[in-house]
Amino acid sequence: MSVWKALARWMGIHSNGHVGELENGENMHCAFVYPGQGAHKATMADVVMEAFPTLALQIFQQAERATGVDLRAVAGRPNRDFLLESPRPEIPHHQNTGHPAKDVQAVVYTVSLITHLGLLESGWHPDVVAGHRLGSYAALAAAGCLSFTDGLHLVREHAALTAEQEAVTETVSSTSRARMADRLADVDFREPYLPVVGSGTAQPLRTGAQARQDLLAQVDGQDSWPDTMPLLVGRGRDVVVEVGPGRALTAQFAQSHPQVVTRSTADIRRIRRLTEHPARV
Repeated sequence: MSVWKALARWMGIHSNGHVGELENGENMHCAFVYPGQGAHKATMADVVMEAFPTLALQIFQQAERATGVDLRAVAGRPNRDFLLESPRPEIPHHQNTGHPAKDVQAVVYTVSLITHLGLLESGWHPDVVAGHRLGSYAALAAAGCLSFTDGLHLVREHAALTAEQEAVTETVSSTSRARMADRLADVDFREPYLPVVGSGTAQPLRTGAQARQDLLAQVDGQDSWPDTMPLLVGRGRDVVVEVGPGRALTAQFAQSHPQVVTRSTADIRRIRRLTEHPARV
C-alpha cells in the first residue's frame, strides 16, 4: 500500500477529528505543527525507525526512490538495515561530513510525515495543521493538498533556493524565484480535506490555489509564523503537537500561549506517550 493510500484509509477512519481528553477530563482541540529549517537532529531517523519501523521503512524507501539520494545516510544511518528491511540498491550520497540543505530538509519532511501517519494510525487526528517555513510542505501533504512525492521534490527545491539566496546576488535570486514559481505552477495542488493555516500569509488555506500562493509568499521571504500561531489556538482547551524532529515550535507556543498544552515527538519516549495513550495527554 502506498503512503498516501494509507493516509486516505486512516483519514477515512478518523474523518471527524481526534476527540480526546486532557488530564483534567476536558475535551481537547488539537493542532499539529511541522518544523522547517533548523529542525535537523542526528537521531531523527532512529526515533521514527524505532517508533514506526514498518511505516518508516516504506516511506524512506519511497522517498529515496523519488530523489535518488540515500536519505537515511543523510539522517545518520548509512548502510544499516533495521527491522523488516529488504535489501536496497546502493544510492550515491555525499562523502563529506555535511549534506546539501535540500537533502537535509528532505529528511525533515520525510520524518515529519512518518510521524504524522504513525500518530494517525495510533488514533490521533488533528483539527488543524500548519507548518513553520519549509514545514509548510509537510503540513500541506498531511492535509492532502500535495502528494507525498510532489511535496518532497518541492521542499528540496525550495531549500536549495533558500541556500542559494543566502550566497548569491539579488539578480540570480530573482531568477531562482521565477524558477520556483514555475515549479509551483506545474504541481497539482488539491483542495485540502483537513483545515490548514498557511504560515506565509497567516490565512486559512481552503483551495489549492491559496496553498500555492502561500508557498510563493514564502519563496519571496515572507514569514508570518507569529501571526499564524494564534489562529491555531485560542479555544481554551488546546493541544499543540509538534510533528517531526525538535521541540522549537512547542517551546514557542509554551512561551507565547502558556495556556496551551504542548507535546513533541522529538524522541521515542515522547512518541510513546502519545501513541500508547492517544485519548489522554
